[in-house]
Amino acid sequence: MKRINKIEYETYKAIGFKVKRTKNGFYVFKEKMKKKRRLRLYI
Repeated sequence: MKRINKIEYETYKAIGFKVKRTKNGFYVFKEKMKKKRRLRLYI
């Protein structure tokens, strides 16, 4: 897990990384999330 700022958090989230929001910051997991079906909703 790596600590990131809010802008990076939005970016990682858009790319499809597994991100976690806590009261003391944003974190991103090293591995990418498996693409879920709900991603098709954006098309």
